[in-house]
Amino acid sequence: MFFMDQKLLEEAIELESYGSALEQHEQFLSSQIEELKKFSDSANSLFSSKENKILAAVGKGVYIPAQITSDKIFVEVGAGVVVKKTYSELQEVIKEQLAKLIESQRSIEMQLQLITQQLQKTMAELEKSE
Repeated sequence: MFFMDQKLLEEAIELESYGSALEQHEQFLSSQIEELKKFSDSANSLFSSKENKILAAVGKGVYIPAQITSDKIFVEVGAGVVVKKTYSELQEVIKEQLAKLIESQRSIEMQLQLITQQLQKTMAELEKSE
């Protein structure tokens, strides 16, 4: 009886730990989704505006006046690689990234539901054995 209680307790601790890790990852994905949506809104405002003068960030909170002279933009695609894209191509990249993030978030939410159900079942078994 004691061995079974110990095993159930260890399972409950493991499930709770895994659930906590999933919740943190889900929160991270939520913040990434919100950040990407805000970026998309900013890009929409920038490219739909007739104003072609902007303040461009150069890093560490430093900005320089700049003028938009082309509809091409430079996008870092990873590993320090930068490619030239149009605004519509950028919007497509954002759309694809949002879809992947949302899909991952849904997957984690489903995993969390399963973990929660299993944890509730384990806790119920623990209470019965007392």
